[in-house]
Amino acid sequence: MFVNFSEIMSSFVHNAPISRVVVFGGTHGNEMSGVTLAKHWLKDPSEIQRQTFTAQSCIANPLAVEKCVRYLDQDLNRCFSNEILSSPESEGDPYEVKRAREINQQYGSGVSAFDFAFDLHNTTSNMGATLLRCSKDDLFSLHLANYLQSSSEDQAMPCYNFLIDIPEKDNAYLQHITKHALCLELGPQPQGVIRSDMLSRMRELVNQALDFIDLFNKGKSIPILTL
Repeated sequence: MFVNFSEIMSSFVHNAPISRVVVFGGTHGNEMSGVTLAKHWLKDPSEIQRQTFTAQSCIANPLAVEKCVRYLDQDLNRCFSNEILSSPESEGDPYEVKRAREINQQYGSGVSAFDFAFDLHNTTSNMGATLLRCSKDDLFSLHLANYLQSSSEDQAMPCYNFLIDIPEKDNAYLQHITKHALCLELGPQPQGVIRSDMLSRMRELVNQALDFIDLFNKGKSIPILTL
């Protein structure tokens, strides 16, 4: 059975095309699959471009990546709350707090705000490929996650879909800054190393997600998603 994207999305609060996408790696500096891919796409972004939108990659925590540590002062992926982002700047602010404000300014604020963010992580836990959403109201990302899950043919590394249901005011994750977002956790992988199968799987899922966004923008029909 097939369904048209325009019919799926007609009930969405935000039914505008996705025009700007950012793929973050290195939110934690020792999670090497995302770091490696983000560095590659910074040098050559052609792989993540599609007809209907522009995309770029970003090393979220470059100093932590340089030192191959999770973070310097505090976890960057807990620094994107409204309270932190709106608080007055101080010379003594932790590095990750300063970096969170920089990222929000570049990708999440004003007329230049990006429409979709993909935040790439590795974990030492045996989670396979787990897609994390932080907003039950983000129906676009829900359909994207289900598309990735239903399209998965890698039985050795299945794709899971998980909602972190937290109030908006308590959301301090990086994906909080854009209208739509997904976080991808891939594991098990030791910190500070690269597993080729994890790297390949992450690359595959990112490209499938970008294909989905392109299909959505074009209003194409796809196999119906099972929720």
